[in-house]
Amino acid sequence: MLLFLSLALGCYDPVIPVHPLRIKPKATDVESPPEVVQGITGTIPQPPRIHRVQVEPRAPTAHEDLRVVVEVTDANEDFIDLDYLWIINDQELIHQTNAHLASAAFVKGDVVRVRVSAKDGTHQTRRESKGLTILNSPPFFVQDPRVLASINGSRVEATDPDGDPILYRLVGTPEGMSINPTTGRISYTGSMDERGGAYKARVIAEDPDKASVVFAFDLTVSPGSGAKTTTTGGGTQTEEAPPIE
Repeated sequence: MLLFLSLALGCYDPVIPVHPLRIKPKATDVESPPEVVQGITGTIPQPPRIHRVQVEPRAPTAHEDLRVVVEVTDANEDFIDLDYLWIINDQELIHQTNAHLASAAFVKGDVVRVRVSAKDGTHQTRRESKGLTILNSPPFFVQDPRVLASINGSRVEATDPDGDPILYRLVGTPEGMSINPTTGRISYTGSMDERGGAYKARVIAEDPDKASVVFAFDLTVSPGSGAKTTTTGGGTQTEEAPPIE
């Protein structure tokens, strides 16, 4: 009151006396301080907070769809609306505004990010994920090799989701068995020197990044006419087995 009085007196000629009642405000003229000044929480609108933006899976390949996981809060408990913008190799995909991104949108080697906007009707907050590089996809067989009716002349076929060329090779097969490295066609002519016996063979389809898929199968073959013989306690015998299955 003393401060207000001194200011009021400074507005008049000091020669003119001022009655204190002229400067005393009425009770109805005194305004209450606003609630925010009184320290009441929740009265100041605050923007939403985005705590995490994560693209999953974390090691994506070109045949997997992507999705974004977002953690967001709002101090005022307002409804939060989320918008998404996917970015591939620094190019914004303005039509990709969903929380999921189909694998058709990217290829091996692309770097993918997503920008998330959180809106509460008054404020907007944005945050981007870290860039993820799309990894190489391994090839896979387009048919089950176990349905092959025979070995000789049969063809195994694999494909690569990245469109990379595939090379085929055999491991653990008997003498005289081969595979065309580009077509996957298996040939078997037998060998005079084949010792005969059981084999655990494998067909391997591999892409240029050394990612591969393996088809394993069992074989039993008879010895060739030039196969080595073994000596046992009962004499000399030749290893024999049923023909190739």
